[in-house]
Amino acid sequence: MDESEYARAVSRHLKTEHHELILPANVLENIQESAGHMDEPIADSAILPTYLLAQLARNHVKVVLTGEGADELFGGYNRYKAAWLTQSVGGWPGPAQWLAWPLARRLGRGVFFRSLPIRDLSHWAQLFRLFSRDEAKLLFLPEFLEKLAGRVENSYEQALASVQENSGGDGFPAEALNSALKFDLRTLLPYALLMKVDKSTMNASIEARVPYLDHRLVEWSYALPAHLKIRRFRGKHILRTIAGKYLPRKIVERRKHGFIVPWEEWLLDPNNKTPMDALCDPLLKAQGIFQVEGLQQMLEQCRRGRRRFTGPLWSVIMLSIWLRQTRPQGKKRASPARAMH
Repeated sequence: MDESEYARAVSRHLKTEHHELILPANVLENIQESAGHMDEPIADSAILPTYLLAQLARNHVKVVLTGEGADELFGGYNRYKAAWLTQSVGGWPGPAQWLAWPLARRLGRGVFFRSLPIRDLSHWAQLFRLFSRDEAKLLFLPEFLEKLAGRVENSYEQALASVQENSGGDGFPAEALNSALKFDLRTLLPYALLMKVDKSTMNASIEARVPYLDHRLVEWSYALPAHLKIRRFRGKHILRTIAGKYLPRKIVERRKHGFIVPWEEWLLDPNNKTPMDALCDPLLKAQGIFQVEGLQQMLEQCRRGRRRFTGPLWSVIMLSIWLRQTRPQGKKRASPARAMH
């Protein structure tokens, strides 16, 4: 989604210096370039705009402030509404719950709403899985799945137990919202979102700071009642209230949109050769992990509208691009992120 109109409105209102970056036509080449600077493969499509934005910011500043952490502290993502409903409706009489859950599952968006009510922290964590066990059989070679048998589940259970211990228990359903927020704060935030920003900004030789993650603000936020985080089915209520003092109403009341690029359009575009080239790369097949020929067929089926398997396919494609950029057989690149670590 193009949010440039709203960015300009904020800049005019606050009288700030405004800069815009329009994604170039050869944007997929930028994806390959950014992959070469990463210590590990990153499938999050937001890595590209973050990488390009960091390069643009480098021309003007040495330090930037980012908003990472605000959603995990104040309930910004849509999935937190499912946790909030679990907490709110969970206290209703049984007959009222029997009526509420089917309605919520029907009206809500995404896997978290379809799974209502969230039973416990383990249930919450499982909903983040990129693909199901059946889809894993389509993705991976049988011999690779045999080697993995038990290892993934054991690692998952150990990670979950650690989070539960450090978060003070499960918390569902009475404290479902804070339990979900704390889980994401200890898992998704450091291992995905912060890592993405850290690598992108280091590659551009600038420093990113995260004011929302000051430990005092984090501790204070988890003492707030749920109605200050989600109210009238809108997240980050307390932040919206504060922002209303400084920003136009149309900005404060906008629905949340992710910092993403139209990766699915690129993937499904039959004129875009990059995805199929990535799936045909000998380096990918040499890993002995994926059913490469089957994935190539799946891409064609997705492009014909016969299958919805784009998320897992994108992840494999990004892995292949990363392998090509970082392995000796591929194109060698210096990695500022690796050097600075």
